[in-house]
Amino acid sequence: MKFMPKKPAIPKLKPRKEFSFRPLDLKKFGISRRTAIHDARMPNQGIKLDFNASDLFVGKTAVISPHFDDASLNYGGGISKYTRQGGTVHTVVLSPGHRAPIKGIAQDDAQGKIMRRILEGEKESKFLGTQLHYMGMRKMYDERKITGMEANAFYRKLDSIQPTTLVVPGPFDTHPDHMHSRTLALDWAAEQAGKGRPIVIVEAPSMWGSIPETQLTHMLEMDPKTYNIRKKAQEAHSSQMDRTKFHAVSDHKARAAAIIGGELRHGLVGKTPVLRPTEFYSQHVLIKEGNKIVFRRLDEKLLKKLRRK
Repeated sequence: MKFMPKKPAIPKLKPRKEFSFRPLDLKKFGISRRTAIHDARMPNQGIKLDFNASDLFVGKTAVISPHFDDASLNYGGGISKYTRQGGTVHTVVLSPGHRAPIKGIAQDDAQGKIMRRILEGEKESKFLGTQLHYMGMRKMYDERKITGMEANAFYRKLDSIQPTTLVVPGPFDTHPDHMHSRTLALDWAAEQAGKGRPIVIVEAPSMWGSIPETQLTHMLEMDPKTYNIRKKAQEAHSSQMDRTKFHAVSDHKARAAAIIGGELRHGLVGKTPVLRPTEFYSQHVLIKEGNKIVFRRLDEKLLKKLRRK
């Protein structure tokens, strides 16, 4: 009698409550609990220079902000422009950031520092015109772990917001909290895409990591009003301005981008004009194609369809 080896058992999918963090894989960077994301992004075919804010943030938008100040530091200009044009933006802050010293608050007074950061986040939201949601993921911040309870609360929050666009930390952002936040957000987006609901993914260079130039799709030259709102939103985080110069780094990057942007806009001229402070963005979409969840550039046809929803 011929021996027939047993077929290996197909492992059962873990329910959400057993969710555990997986290290980021840059080949398949957002590995969903149910299916892998296939990276089908092509090098950009040109950067949109003078775009309408709704070309970048499509429909209801959720900005995934690992800490209270990340939204204004990295995307403040784009968020302000979009909300002033009538767009809806939710800022979802994941971790408390209570380990950093805050002037006037005892170092061991974690709750006092968290309350200060929440008040600063609310002030930022008023300037940017967003709705603030604080998730309080202390395990992620303190121990670099995500508990099932914290992950489920995050997924439920996005389920309730139902954004069409997610703004997430970039693929080469090296900050552990940012990496965790990105993976959680892409897991949720992959699940939505698998149900036939495309999710627009927007990324931007940050202090903790860049975006490959070949993946940049949009360039926003900030007018004076947009720039000033962005500046005020960053200054709302006075506890951080006392401790760091993150706002100065953000401004420096925007001014450096203005020099690069001048070359992109005007080409090889005798003297390249320097633009006003500028933000660069990368915009793609997670969408189901056949049996795969694919990450690719958002084309005009799909953009118009998503705007109508």
